[in-house]
Amino acid sequence: MTQSMTTVSNVLRDSKTEFLNIVDQLSYGLNFRQEATFAHQQIERTLDRGQNSLVHADPLSIRFAFLEAVSAGLTLDVRKQRAFLIPRWDSAVGVLRCHLDVGYRGYQYLASRAGLTQLSIELVYENDHFEFQGMNQPVIHKTKSLSSDPAKRGPLAGGYAMAQFGDKLITSIVSPEHLLQVQQDAITNSRGFTPWNGPYMAEMYRKTICRKAWKDWEHQLMASDVRLCFEKLNSGDEDQGNRLVHSESEQEGPGATSAVPQLAVQSTEEPHYVANR
Repeated sequence: MTQSMTTVSNVLRDSKTEFLNIVDQLSYGLNFRQEATFAHQQIERTLDRGQNSLVHADPLSIRFAFLEAVSAGLTLDVRKQRAFLIPRWDSAVGVLRCHLDVGYRGYQYLASRAGLTQLSIELVYENDHFEFQGMNQPVIHKTKSLSSDPAKRGPLAGGYAMAQFGDKLITSIVSPEHLLQVQQDAITNSRGFTPWNGPYMAEMYRKTICRKAWKDWEHQLMASDVRLCFEKLNSGDEDQGNRLVHSESEQEGPGATSAVPQLAVQSTEEPHYVANR
């Protein structure tokens, strides 16, 4: 099924009543006109992808993904890098669907609503000094170089996230095998539209680490207002028969940032990366 951008605009417009009902119930403060514009812009950006463009996606899936974003309180503003509309091929029925994908900043923002105050996400290379001391202990990570060049720091050796929820620290580690497998799968399924083989590869590794950490934060998330988001996003990871036409959050890249000096997390904004060099 194909449709023009006019049809896409109609789908978004017709979701206004339900959008406003969700906002009224959950008090997220999202503006319909702004979010519909952001959704329209994201879909329009895929027009150069031929039959893989979201303009060819099932209209009901566009409506569902759009409303799913507001249900989680996630803006589709690409400047905030929280949530993205991407194509997913449903092989069971042979239909292209629009899928809501949460970026790493989206995961951080949701976790901040559950009490996350600080977050550090770092990559580890073989020439670094790294010691994992347990899930509730800080790692020891030292390096003499801030470069990601394997010639200076050695091959990728994995990564970790350290998340602070009040007085509770949760350390999550990810193996290099897992990171490289995710990268390979994304490249294989992307048909060339992916930042995984470009200059933003390190940011995609960090997103993968954040997704792993998200599942380790279950106790904190389930005790907060993001409980339903946690359950939905986790169940979405296990979709069977659906293949991403492009990699997860493929629009992450330009505008994405790496580690910055330590900053406290405000309850209405996503956590910043914490540099642990």
